Amino acid sequence: MTTIYHIIPNLNSAGAENFLLSLSTHLSKEYNQIIYTFSNPEKDTLYPKFDSSIKFIFNKKELIGSLKNFQNPIIICWMYPSIFFLEKLRVFNKIEAKIIWNIRHSSFLPFEIKQKVGLIFLGLLSKIRKYSIIYCAYASRDYHQRFFFYKRKAEVILNGLTKKLDFKDLKNEDYFLYVGRYNPSKGPDFLLRVFKKYVKINPEAKLKIAGGGWNRNQMDNALLNNIEILGNVDDLSALYARAKCFLFTSKTEGFPNVLAEACSFGLPIIATNAGDASVILKDYPNAEIATTEKHFSELLNNFENNDFTLKSKVAKDFRKRFDFDKTVSNYIKFFKSL
Repeated sequence: MTTIYHIIPNLNSAGAENFLLSLSTHLSKEYNQIIYTFSNPEKDTLYPKFDSSIKFIFNKKELIGSLKNFQNPIIICWMYPSIFFLEKLRVFNKIEAKIIWNIRHSSFLPFEIKQKVGLIFLGLLSKIRKYSIIYCAYASRDYHQRFFFYKRKAEVILNGLTKKLDFKDLKNEDYFLYVGRYNPSKGPDFLLRVFKKYVKINPEAKLKIAGGGWNRNQMDNALLNNIEILGNVDDLSALYARAKCFLFTSKTEGFPNVLAEACSFGLPIIATNAGDASVILKDYPNAEIATTEKHFSELLNNFENNDFTLKSKVAKDFRKRFDFDKTVSNYIKFFKSL
């Protein structure tokens, strides 16, 4: 049985970590899997949810010793810190393995100069080492290859629907929904500005925000009665199922999981074109992509509820197209091609 090492900074609940949780569960019957994290993973949010067959390591010496026990295993580096970690490890240790970089990011904001310099370094390194690379989105691949990332052994494997969310309780309640942590790349200021304009015209409008890092001090006093902050929510099914519209305001993304989740409930969507948003929404009938903030506001102001009877059909069609089993199959094909 082939052994796969997953190197990831931590197992707290975020996009890449949740994706690894789902992928590793699906791979557990065909592969021996070991997860290395930078600190004790037992304190991390997702740790208890992983399959019992998976071994966890957080000691560097133990990792080096473990790697010597298996002939030419697969090592997947999840995100940039893991890539740098493995490169440092290789400088001082002879490691024979099939190495994959798993790139989850799409692009950096204009002021993030250090990050872009780091990408040039990684791009040149990937060419020298001729590494295999998996991108979670087409936007991610296109952006990184501008920074000289190795092309020959690179492939886009879309995330698909990582979580199985129950949509039996579809209803239409009178609130807009936003899902995402408070982070500049997610466009929180953009969200609050466009919703403030909307509230001036529709003073009874309601917005529910699910995600970490939000607090009421970040908001204009004029919005306090219109916005409900929910914090991190373990199961978003009920929120998706009952919202009347989903708002997506990210500036940069890879494969935006929350956008796919909203589509899997047939929700009307108003979105910015971040990451692979246009790929996700290509054949989705209930979405509008805004080109500017002004355009987003116009779409929001003109929003009308769609025919509720179509919601279930749209949701089922989307779930079929982005079924996670397809993602797992593509990963297995990639492993076998190494």
